[in-house]
Amino acid sequence: MGGGGSFYDRDVTSGGTKTRAGFSDFAAQVTGRDSLDRSVLPLNRRFTTDSESPLVCPLDGTGSMGTLPKILCDKWPMIAGQIAMQKYLTDPEISLSIVGDVESDRAPIQVCDFAKIRDLDPLLKKLWIEGLGGGQHFESYEFMAYFYARLCDMPKAKTPIMIFTGDESFRENLTGRALTRHFGGQHSDVSASDIFKELREKFNNNVFLIHRFYESYGLDAEIVTQWQRVLGEENVVQLKKDTAVGDIMLGIIAIAGGSRTLDLYIEDIKKRPLKMGKTAYKPQSRERLNEVRESLEFLASVRKPSKRTRKPLATRGPADTAKKPVSPPVETPKIGKPKPGRIF
Repeated sequence: MGGGGSFYDRDVTSGGTKTRAGFSDFAAQVTGRDSLDRSVLPLNRRFTTDSESPLVCPLDGTGSMGTLPKILCDKWPMIAGQIAMQKYLTDPEISLSIVGDVESDRAPIQVCDFAKIRDLDPLLKKLWIEGLGGGQHFESYEFMAYFYARLCDMPKAKTPIMIFTGDESFRENLTGRALTRHFGGQHSDVSASDIFKELREKFNNNVFLIHRFYESYGLDAEIVTQWQRVLGEENVVQLKKDTAVGDIMLGIIAIAGGSRTLDLYIEDIKKRPLKMGKTAYKPQSRERLNEVRESLEFLASVRKPSKRTRKPLATRGPADTAKKPVSPPVETPKIGKPKPGRIF
């Protein structure tokens, strides 16, 4: 994923170097180191991007995520290449980040500044997959939300998108003392609900969770409900198999960015180049296509196609360019009293 002619200079997942666990030697090396790069800590930092389409991708790096961080590391060349080649976003810049637990981890919040999509590999190498967590069902997604809601400036953003990838719940309150400890400056106590509301407004309702099933304590349904309460039901997308994470992430980007309907995105998957880097790949299976469609169907059903949505040539005409696209208003999810349970 360097600066050469191809986004696939690094193999997505080479059959010759793939480990038995389903990820490449590159991913194992990048995510397997045991040292922290302090340059990605958020203390006293503030981000600014002039991109029209800033894309923020926080990944849960704790132990319950299994091999998913390594698999996603392998998928990034494909994700970056398809964003550019299919023109899913205009003028994209990406900020990669890692979420852990502020109550137990050494580096619970790691953030990389925005970069062009050809420049992601050096940033991937900076991020540390600590692989711990606090031994319960909470991780500090709310702290990551706070950073991008209040410490990130996007003055020219037209289609900002933020996609969390994780499996656990967030804590309902942030204290000013903890915020100062991790971010510097002065901060006040605030609820997670208020922060996620700010975040959704800032990102034009384009804040999503790719939810990996949480196996412990029988809490998965409660975790999903909590996320739906702050993001909206359609913005919580279920990940059925780890290896589909790239297809799911790209689908969210294509649909939220207004460049594709779900049907057209599925056609894109079918027509992807089968030679990436030095490796030839088989077409995606019918099973994978159905899995992706099922995960994205609800989101696609509530997102109206925009002017940027690609249509078959036979259906294009003057009407397609007659009206200027209007961004949908940001609606705040209805938040009633939390139901009794172990999360809320």
